[in-house]
Amino acid sequence: MKKYFLSLILLLISTVVLSASPIVIRASIVDFGTTHRIFADVYVPRLARDTKVTDLKISYFVKASATSNEILRQDTVSLTNYLLNGGSLAFSFDVLATGVRTAILFIKVTDTQLRQDAQEDFLLGAGNTFAGIVNQKTNIIGEYAKEGDSLFFLGAENQNVYVYRLPQNFQAAFAPMQTEGLNANPELKADSIFVVKTNTNFCLHTKGLYFAQLDTNSVNGTGFRVMEKQFPKYRTVYQLIEPLLYISEYSEISPINSIRQDDAVEKKRALDRYWLALAKDEAKAKKMIRAYYQRIAEANQAFTTYKEGWKTDKGMIYIIFGKPDLTQKLQGQEQWIYRSYGQEIKFTFMRRNNQFTTQHYELVRNENYKDTWYSMVERWRMGFVTR
Repeated sequence: MKKYFLSLILLLISTVVLSASPIVIRASIVDFGTTHRIFADVYVPRLARDTKVTDLKISYFVKASATSNEILRQDTVSLTNYLLNGGSLAFSFDVLATGVRTAILFIKVTDTQLRQDAQEDFLLGAGNTFAGIVNQKTNIIGEYAKEGDSLFFLGAENQNVYVYRLPQNFQAAFAPMQTEGLNANPELKADSIFVVKTNTNFCLHTKGLYFAQLDTNSVNGTGFRVMEKQFPKYRTVYQLIEPLLYISEYSEISPINSIRQDDAVEKKRALDRYWLALAKDEAKAKKMIRAYYQRIAEANQAFTTYKEGWKTDKGMIYIIFGKPDLTQKLQGQEQWIYRSYGQEIKFTFMRRNNQFTTQHYELVRNENYKDTWYSMVERWRMGFVTR
């Protein structure tokens, strides 16, 4: 093994380009009485390298409820005022209030250049008077911020926002064929609380999950994560080891995990040995490292909610199978269909209620995925996946 192999790993990861992930739509809604202001953050992979937004078509429509066919509002969104930061496009638009508390807003984004599109729905009539966390520099409302970012909660003036920090670490997604023992996340306990005013800048320097709300007697609020500066990429040896579980056997990663947490040097050597043993030669290992951690970074970019994107059900499937050939949005669910592996493979994700996010999807697991899963993992382990 060459002495500086791990330095090469870190160099390869630092040059990962987030380019192949799907369009992701996020939005926060603030109720101003007669209108709702929609603060949208749309991640379009192509915009990271090509800033031409004229090829984007954005529209919306509002239905009376999730099950209704009645359309109350519809229009296109003009991108005359927006902010572009990497592949993230931030903009806002107003929708006239409907007076219907069950109203659902649907936002559709089409990239005509790459023939990609996405649609997402949001509860419009809930009467929220403050939006999620806003990055003061980029004006983007997101599911996560970075350590030291200047942030604020957008909303009606002079409201108290109560913010809790929850230090718990969430486990990674279970394999798609596992149907038992799925509810093993830790009990959530806040280790600190503070109060900020809406529209007032503040900074957070401690990583973790945060929950913000106006009424401490309610369960309603919004969650967001604070991550390290390099996120969605990973650089430390501890971060690089954990995602290996999707393509590894227990006997392969157990020796790495058994090394003392404060012995970063030995963990680095063990990580070297892992990749070289899997690839059999250094040149092949380089390609495998680049491909795998590219997928990790893209999953973090696209799917981070209350936990890191790579740990979510969508993130796990994306990492192993890549971008789906077809995505279908049905009521309360999303289907990913793959047709590039000699058969049609379909994964269904159900939207579930979650205290921290409106974008929590759970995979419908089935024992019949076993052969398909192990076949794709073996493709990774053999070095057949290179991008």
